[in-house]
Amino acid sequence: MNFNFGPEWAETIQIVFVAFFVLTAIIHIMFAIGVFHSASKLGRNRVLHFVPEVVWMIATLFGGVFVATAFWAIHHSN
Repeated sequence: MNFNFGPEWAETIQIVFVAFFVLTAIIHIMFAIGVFHSASKLGRNRVLHFVPEVVWMIATLFGGVFVATAFWAIHHSN
């Protein structure tokens, strides 16, 4: 298979990659805000497990959906 798309596709491929990374960053930020909000409410009523809400937020910012899922599994699942 020849995967050489040529120079006419270079700009399009670059735009697609940039759009993908921007959307990924937006999703990570949204999940981090949601985890921080949830952790703040939990922190008032009971003790958070492992780390404070700011650390959960930063971890979700870098880890995205996987860390948000771990947060949910630890704090909200039965």
